[in-house]
Amino acid sequence: MPKARQGAVKIIPPSPEIAKVQGEYLHELRVLLPDATVELIGGMSVPMAGREEVDIMVVTDDQAKAVEVMLLNGYPGGVEEKGVYYLTDFKKEVECGIQILSPDHPQVETNRRIRSRLQEDASLRQRLERFKKSIEKLTQAQYKEQKSVWIRDNILNL
Repeated sequence: MPKARQGAVKIIPPSPEIAKVQGEYLHELRVLLPDATVELIGGMSVPMAGREEVDIMVVTDDQAKAVEVMLLNGYPGGVEEKGVYYLTDFKKEVECGIQILSPDHPQVETNRRIRSRLQEDASLRQRLERFKKSIEKLTQAQYKEQKSVWIRDNILNL
């Protein structure tokens, strides 16, 4: 099973290469899971500077079936945590984090709220980009933890 990248984080601007990979994943997942809602989330969905990755949220009434279909079509296994099934895949050296959730899971609205606030508020987006750059040499785990705290304090608690 592919693992998330290891080592220090590197922040990059949005790029045509990432946008192409995003499009490929969206198309592929929408074909595989026609009854699911497949959405871009994360920094590259805004778009804004971030890690070289694609984040996708799959919202479905049948998580188990969605996971089964994905596994049967070559996606790696993942882990279930607090009602969210997470898996990591790679395409053209770009990491893709996929979250599979039920429509009533609170993380669905949280993901949408974060994306919407960043798309609508250029100042907030710029502040987050500066923060990401300030912590880009951390390990992946440290970066994710610090970014989560920043998002909680500066976006979700507004």
